[in-house]
Amino acid sequence: MKSKNRQFVLLIVIFLAIPIVSINLSISNLSSVQDLEHKNVFESLKSSTLYTNSIIINDVNPLLDWANRSAEGICTGSGTSGDPYVISNDIIDTSDNYGIFIQNSRKHFKIINCDIVSANVYGIALYNTTNGIIEDNQMPSATYGFDLFQCNNTTFRNNNCSDSSIGVLINNAYDLSFKSNDVNDNTFDGFNLDNVFDSIFEDNTVNGNGQDGFDVYTCDSNIFRDNVIQDNTLNGIILGASDYNRLESNTATLNNFGIFLDSSSLFNVVSENTANHNDIDGIHGEGCDYNEFINNVCNSNDGDGIYIVGCDHTLVSGNTAFNNSLAGINLISEVNMTILNNNAYNNKESGLRLNNVDNSVVEGNNAHDNNWDGIRAQNGCRYNIINDNTARYNNLSGFYLLSNTDNNLFYENTASYNNEHGTYLESADDNFITSNIANSNAMNGIHLLDSDGNSIMSNTANNNNNGTFLDTSNNNIIYNNVFLGNGDCYNETGSTGNLFENNICTSAELPATPLDPFILGLIIGLVIGFGALAAVVIFSLVRGRKK
Repeated sequence: MKSKNRQFVLLIVIFLAIPIVSINLSISNLSSVQDLEHKNVFESLKSSTLYTNSIIINDVNPLLDWANRSAEGICTGSGTSGDPYVISNDIIDTSDNYGIFIQNSRKHFKIINCDIVSANVYGIALYNTTNGIIEDNQMPSATYGFDLFQCNNTTFRNNNCSDSSIGVLINNAYDLSFKSNDVNDNTFDGFNLDNVFDSIFEDNTVNGNGQDGFDVYTCDSNIFRDNVIQDNTLNGIILGASDYNRLESNTATLNNFGIFLDSSSLFNVVSENTANHNDIDGIHGEGCDYNEFINNVCNSNDGDGIYIVGCDHTLVSGNTAFNNSLAGINLISEVNMTILNNNAYNNKESGLRLNNVDNSVVEGNNAHDNNWDGIRAQNGCRYNIINDNTARYNNLSGFYLLSNTDNNLFYENTASYNNEHGTYLESADDNFITSNIANSNAMNGIHLLDSDGNSIMSNTANNNNNGTFLDTSNNNIIYNNVFLGNGDCYNETGSTGNLFENNICTSAELPATPLDPFILGLIIGLVIGFGALAAVVIFSLVRGRKK
């Protein structure tokens, strides 16, 4: 009996032991797999080595090519995409010109986690080189952190190129990727690019450089996205003679200019950037055509929020310009501009200012609470279409057209609650002003000074001092307008040849004077008294007839 019990217990122990052994084997196998994976990741990384001379690779020189340097222990790997050459974990403290110098290379390679403690000129230099990944390297105090010439298909991630003369210097390169690098506090530029194409610069920090954050010249078809570019002495980003680039979602604040397009830069898209608190303009365009400025935020700059001069065929759409020391958006000497759906408010001068702008469309903009006018067009703005804009609560007029601003179509705009006029024309001739609303302005709904030959038709101007007022303005047509509740329907002085016809007018009605309570009570008492007396008389007459 005892033998059977022992056998039974033994079977139970064996039964319980099987899953435990299985679990231990599984854990052991998993650990082995993880160790293998860890080994695969790091097997090409050698231990840290101190070099007092430059690491130089020249793949057309048999003494300095990758294979020979690998045999010397400078790097590991075989140069394929799956097994690249790797230079890693090195400390380079040298008085030579280069920390690491690679040239004439088409092999796949990586430079990882190296500290270039000192190098006389270049931290890492790549000439005529492709297929690289450069990651997690430190390059303080070289003249140039990175120097790239004739390179392509190379990625730079998480490197620190600070405290040099120029953080990153690139010439004649394409298909590069710079992501999440720190390029700060360099004496001159953070990035200096010349003839760089089809590359992306994303999520970099580029702060406190002595000249520009990004200095971009003759560079086409690049993307600058999500970079933080602050406190640079000159420009956050400047493009010169550079076309088809995209500047997207960058933060360019506390610079001299946030974003600057210059010198015939064409067909660029500047969108969804934040350019606040710059010493002059948030966004500045000069002498550049066919560009688009879309959905940017340009607030609290010491100049204009957006300033564009001499740039034709340009789209300015969906931007916000708030609390700038000059105008929210300032456009000068241009043709064929499209100005759509911008919001310009609380600026020290006008919300939107056009100066010598012709053949353009100004539509759907909101310019309110500005210290000057909501929208001002001056100095020869001609043949424009200005429609569906709103200008309210401005310290001067809602719209101010002056100084030879002639032959414009001005329709379906709203100009109300402004401290002077709703729409004010001064020395502006032959404009067609129709279907606008100009209500409740402190002075006049539509005011003309020294302006001749304008047609003012089918507008509504209510509850102003004057619906329309003409001062030394001749041969204008004021037809089919609604002028209700104004102090005067319309008025003119020193003017001749104006036609007023089919306008609906009324003078402002004085409010009814409330009755004195005593008199009101007396009237009520009299009414009640006369009513009671009449009832008694009627009752007496009825009884008399019955008798």
